[in-house]
Amino acid sequence: MYTREFWDMVYRRHIYDAPWMSDSCVRAHMTNIEKYISDVNGLDLLDYGCGSGELAFHFFKKGARVDLADISDELIAWLKKKYAKEDIGIYCVETPKELQRNQKQYDIIVATSFFHHIEPDLWKTFLQDFAALLKQGGLLIIGGWDQTDEVIAEDKNTARFTGQKTWPLNDMRALIEQMDEYEIKVNTLENLQIDAFSIPRKIRYYILKKQ
Repeated sequence: MYTREFWDMVYRRHIYDAPWMSDSCVRAHMTNIEKYISDVNGLDLLDYGCGSGELAFHFFKKGARVDLADISDELIAWLKKKYAKEDIGIYCVETPKELQRNQKQYDIIVATSFFHHIEPDLWKTFLQDFAALLKQGGLLIIGGWDQTDEVIAEDKNTARFTGQKTWPLNDMRALIEQMDEYEIKVNTLENLQIDAFSIPRKIRYYILKKQ
């Protein structure tokens, strides 16, 4: 799994030009997610692996109570300045399990552009940790690459930002179906046309309901 030191290095260099921080990337995720959730007023929402925080901030402006979490100290320091005047919780954690100490549960957890950075043998642990943070009937929204590294490497605009292996999410369904914690509500593949990417990206979305 990518380390805190790795992501701190990335954000020291690219906090303003990383493609996943771009407005076009945030808008693309927002458009796809809002097909399935719309009325968030009064709901508790966690954006895990939050990047710029703009996706969660969009829902904050619609009335959700929002927390942001990420692994990078560099990013978290930047986010605390960015949202200093907003009533938003911001946490630096290496795993979702660390958030359990807050004794808070969420109606919605968003984890886009996150799971494809984690080795598949760790997926189950992370899914279980997210389940512990969800209220009964709450939703976990996962979004991640569904392409091989060979395809992604063709994208010259973004290959330079991490240069590390990723794992496509097409194999995650079999794991989820073996778990008692979730029911799969949505399993869909979307094409993302994002200005920062030089080739179309395919992203797999899972929307899981806590049983």
